[in-house]
Amino acid sequence: MISEISKGLFLGNHETIRDRKLFDSHKITHVLYIGNETTEAEKSRAIWKTIRVNTDCCLSISKYFSPCNEYIKSVLKSNKNILVCCESGECLAPAFIIAYIMSYKSSTFAQAFEFVKNKHPCIKQSPEIISQLREYQNFVLSRQKRKFQDIEIKKCFIF
Repeated sequence: MISEISKGLFLGNHETIRDRKLFDSHKITHVLYIGNETTEAEKSRAIWKTIRVNTDCCLSISKYFSPCNEYIKSVLKSNKNILVCCESGECLAPAFIIAYIMSYKSSTFAQAFEFVKNKHPCIKQSPEIISQLREYQNFVLSRQKRKFQDIEIKKCFIF
């Protein structure tokens, strides 16, 4: 199953990358794969970035949110299509897209979660991942607040 979350940003599972017609019909040029390594044949279809995490326990994925957000942003900015996927398409990949939406669309966790769930209804987030996404929300909000304060300070010095 593949879902278009926003223009050029797709969410899927491991089966998506095995389906050449589906893959090609969405003009996927880049893949962000969260999980264990994939085969070279699968990798030959696009530019790959793999985040290796233990899919059995998903201990700490939040350290990967910011670099992956930058990667997704750079692909979309170059008008290319990116597929974010994991084994099931239900837990890890949606978490990374939720983090991206919180970071670049100024959304709260609840808003980003609902947005992604409306586009890709099979989301199943574990309490551990929800906790990490809520912590990331606090990080994003504090970063946005600092940017706003910096803008206000700069306005004070403009003559």
